[in-house]
Amino acid sequence: MLLYSSTAFIRLLMSADEYSAGGGENVDSPVKRVLWAASYMVAVYFLVRHRNRVREALANMPMLAALIGFIGVSVLWSQSRTISVLSVAALVGNSSIGLYFGVRYRMAEFLRLLGWVYGMIAVSALLAPIFTSEYRIEEGSWVGYSAQKNSLGMNMAIGFLVFTALARGARKRKSLYICFSGLCAALVYLSGSATCIFILFGLVVLRLCHLFIERHVSSVRSRTPLILLVLVLSIAIFVWNWDAVLTVLGKSEDLTHRTGIWGAVILMVMDKPLLGYGYGGFWVYGGPAQTVWEVLGVEPQDAGYAHNGYLQLLADCGITGLALLFGLLFTVVRDAWRFSMERMEHWPIYFFAFMVVHNLAEATFVVRNNICWLLFVAIMTQMVLALRTEGRARSPLAVPGTSRMKISSSPA
Repeated sequence: MLLYSSTAFIRLLMSADEYSAGGGENVDSPVKRVLWAASYMVAVYFLVRHRNRVREALANMPMLAALIGFIGVSVLWSQSRTISVLSVAALVGNSSIGLYFGVRYRMAEFLRLLGWVYGMIAVSALLAPIFTSEYRIEEGSWVGYSAQKNSLGMNMAIGFLVFTALARGARKRKSLYICFSGLCAALVYLSGSATCIFILFGLVVLRLCHLFIERHVSSVRSRTPLILLVLVLSIAIFVWNWDAVLTVLGKSEDLTHRTGIWGAVILMVMDKPLLGYGYGGFWVYGGPAQTVWEVLGVEPQDAGYAHNGYLQLLADCGITGLALLFGLLFTVVRDAWRFSMERMEHWPIYFFAFMVVHNLAEATFVVRNNICWLLFVAIMTQMVLALRTEGRARSPLAVPGTSRMKISSSPA
């Protein structure tokens, strides 16, 4: 399920017309329907087997339930109701897969599983020219078996986070994890995905600063303001040198026509600001996005989504949906920060930071059939359950003499 949802081998599973389809054609793809439906059924089966853990997890993630619930209701005002219903069903299915991994695996186990997944993706992408030379480079960018460069860049950026987290706490195979981290970083660069190259650079700088602070500042409380100071200074330097950043990344001032798309989407949202156009009902042929394509003079394949996760949700579910997303992000980042400070496990906070920044130029929040959202739900579930279990163990109301549950910790 993880390998398929990553789309890292999509070119081997279906034709170019199917994996590059957008709008209604994307939903109607028979290969995608069969493979994802099978994944949903497997996930539901295992969720039923772990129903007690599922209930406990959902009870402690009210913002996630509220967001997905509102998205489900949004089909009522969608102009493309059939596509919206199918899209909501796919989102619930994708979230169920993430929930399954969250309740089935503890964080350390899941991180090792991700190591195998992203290790296979990295090796296959590197060796793709040997087996199928036509998949080596597409328009000057390394794509491997992925649909396009941004997909490979996204996967390898996540892979970099996975292997650096594994290397951090590894007693064995540390050198191997470091080598795979380097391979993932190299493939991000070879992919030519400007968004992921920029994020990777930021992650490396932040990681180095984090390691420096950990070694030279002994007090955990003193580390917090220093880390925040580094973040603020990094953002300030980035904004101050914006033109230079664009030059290095080879991007124009309109960010490869993204600003035009953003402006057109915002104008469309102003017609339905509170509730939006219904989940999955905006970017369809003949739907509201048709106006965007005509105004910009582009083909649907060139602007098949908002290229911004926040605007994407704003168009689908309006200000209400976006507010629920911000509420979810606040609770997730708060819990991840607490998790990081109390347990010295930083993998969740780095992944959530990646998601927040990545969605400034791509759209992976509450997206159907997408590995980023799957991982978001899985890691959030693991973190919430670990914090709740630890809280019960520390509670003064715990029964005296009971043994404290052993919690598997991530090496992040």
